[in-house]
Amino acid sequence: MFAAMSLILSMQLGCSRNSSPLNPEIIEEIEYSSLEFREDGLWYEKVAKEPFSGNALRFHDNGKRSWSTQLKDGIPKGRVLQWDEEGNAIWP
Repeated sequence: MFAAMSLILSMQLGCSRNSSPLNPEIIEEIEYSSLEFREDGLWYEKVAKEPFSGNALRFHDNGKRSWSTQLKDGIPKGRVLQWDEEGNAIWP
């Protein structure tokens, strides 16, 4: 019983991190306009020296998410997710 309660508690605490919906191991999310594509072919935060790892987000004028994509060491990974202005998934 104690082991089961400990497992449930640790799962709840683990899920309370500010994790990404795309990949829970990549937790940083940043507005797309804060990134720049450099000559080495990688994406960086505008003032950073290291390539960006996390999720790049773009928003509709109403503040709802427009699209999101995952970057690992400055390289796009996986699919781009897109939503319409009402927040409904449209891609994939």
